[in-house]
Amino acid sequence: MSGASGEYLDLTRARHQPLGWAGTIGIAALPRLASVVADTSGLASAKVHAKHDGGQITVQGKVEANLLLTCQRCFRKMEFPVNTDFNLAWVRNETEAMNLADVYEPLMSISGRVNIAELIEDELLLALPMVALHAAPQKCDLGVRDIAPPVAAEPEVDPPNPFAALEVLKRGRH
Repeated sequence: MSGASGEYLDLTRARHQPLGWAGTIGIAALPRLASVVADTSGLASAKVHAKHDGGQITVQGKVEANLLLTCQRCFRKMEFPVNTDFNLAWVRNETEAMNLADVYEPLMSISGRVNIAELIEDELLLALPMVALHAAPQKCDLGVRDIAPPVAAEPEVDPPNPFAALEVLKRGRH
């Protein structure tokens, strides 16, 4: 775990030598993620490498976890495997972020100190689906009794025109 000081990665040191961190962290230790998963007992493993690359400090890595989410169709727990790579570049402000090459996502830090747990948590949150659903509806096992039968739509009938009777009377006079 070179370059990692406690729970932080000091990117200012990456100008002189590559830095790295590898390890695991409990899902329960990631509060923003813990608030959206169905079970916090799992672990996330990650590898992070920082280096000076063409005038830019870059941070690459990989995060893996098997998260338990709540299916929004059947409200049962479902496994959601995450295996994501990231390619970031350290920036100090919005202007630097706007000038980044398209291959990098910005990693904002004024001081260059990056909390490793927050970095891992950010990548896991970005990997979550917008709506958690079992891949196949059959896995939800809702059964016919749980689904209300479709209600037949009543055919739309135009309400009677109150002036129709007057139109008949008007035609009879001519």
